[in-house]
Amino acid sequence: MSVNDRRNVHSAGRPALALLLVGALLVPSLAAHEPANAKGAFAEGVVNECAPFLVRVEVDHGNAIYRLGDTLTVTVTSARSGYLYLYYFMADGTVSCLFPNMYQPDNKIEAHVPMVVPAQGAKFRLRIGPPIGWEYLKAVVSLRPLTKLDIRTLTAQPMTEVAPDGIRAVYVQELKPEPTKWAEHHVRIRTIGPDDPMPRGMARRVGAFVGISKFKDKRIRPLLTPHRDAAAMHEFMRGEGGLDEAFLLVDQQATLREVRRLISETLRDKTSPGDTVILYMSTHGARCADDNGDEDDGFDELLVMHDSDITSIDTIRATTLVDDQFGRWLQQLDRRRIIVILDACHSAGQAQAGRQGAGNASGANAFEPYAKYLRLAGDTSAGDDNFLDDELRRIKDIGQRDTVLLAAARPAQIAYMRREADLSVMTYELLQLLRPAAGGVTVSQAHQHLLRAVPAYVEKHFPGATQTPVLVADMAAPAYLKP
Repeated sequence: MSVNDRRNVHSAGRPALALLLVGALLVPSLAAHEPANAKGAFAEGVVNECAPFLVRVEVDHGNAIYRLGDTLTVTVTSARSGYLYLYYFMADGTVSCLFPNMYQPDNKIEAHVPMVVPAQGAKFRLRIGPPIGWEYLKAVVSLRPLTKLDIRTLTAQPMTEVAPDGIRAVYVQELKPEPTKWAEHHVRIRTIGPDDPMPRGMARRVGAFVGISKFKDKRIRPLLTPHRDAAAMHEFMRGEGGLDEAFLLVDQQATLREVRRLISETLRDKTSPGDTVILYMSTHGARCADDNGDEDDGFDELLVMHDSDITSIDTIRATTLVDDQFGRWLQQLDRRRIIVILDACHSAGQAQAGRQGAGNASGANAFEPYAKYLRLAGDTSAGDDNFLDDELRRIKDIGQRDTVLLAAARPAQIAYMRREADLSVMTYELLQLLRPAAGGVTVSQAHQHLLRAVPAYVEKHFPGATQTPVLVADMAAPAYLKP
């Protein structure tokens, strides 16, 4: 890529590359569907999953594929006002700061106001130049100017090459110690030659299924059905669900690290813009105090992983999957159609209620001794927010679309397993709809079926209780569970 001055496109006869980049923090990989190289891995490591706000960077080619000579326009949206820095890693490992630059020196970005680079009327353009391959564009928004980057140097020239050690210094010394002061997002770009065929192919459907019934921390009550739920959904969806590829993690496999890798790396690398990703999870759920002020109700929702540790609020936050973190992982799947299915209550009361036949959501649960840390099911002051509800709203606010969430129950309800102890109620009823269906089944159709079937089963077998599946949807076109 190069930065071309529109007044002198090939100034001094220098190659296009020499007149190109002015700000990026991402890296290229060398082959399609392969992980990034060492520098790419480093750039992807510069992340902030604890950011109290979200940032989204997008490019003007929907498939993020550019030929040599194409121009590139970048748009960044931030949920908070701050200062924007754009970094670019080229296919040969060269790193440059694209923005701010001498042509567009003001890097102040306003909340929810898209910033375009190059801006309308700017006297430069970003043009794709050699080498070609996988490249990364990263946007970092800091609530205050970064002192480790000399703004005078960045705005004194059309491009500023940056040494990886310089980026590392900015991250380690200035950004990492203050996770509540900055946020980032990146997009992977593929550059091809002028005569290379445009990569084509049918949109793919890829699924990931996670079920956790057993937990390393013996204080967490084991469950009976989540591992069966995930296995049953995995078996059906990879066959009649029309998945091109499917991944399954159950019990000991489903550590926080492996679930993170599955969602934010494997699913990202196995799919492309326009593909459909189906993510199913069944496990304990709970709430804990919000630690960064981004939740209106003062609580973060969380899902319990196999290796979660409930010793203290600090270990809970460090070892469970908090909705803030989950929402950030979903950003890695930007421009895909994402279907999230959660068969979990937010109290971890599923197994207890199922075994004892408890009919009220305030019964004992796996986290009872740790109630001082958690908001439990049955606490009607919890409000109507659901796991990921706020996060989906936030990613929608910064421009990410085509994400739908199907949840088993409202926050103050238990997600029940069946008396037969074969599957959880929602998963069983969902499969009862999908298996015999001759035609396609959308998520919306599935929700309407579950609204009838799930409460009917729960009210019959657990008198006095109810369970209401919830749908949070933002899809430009219907999302199909079964094609």
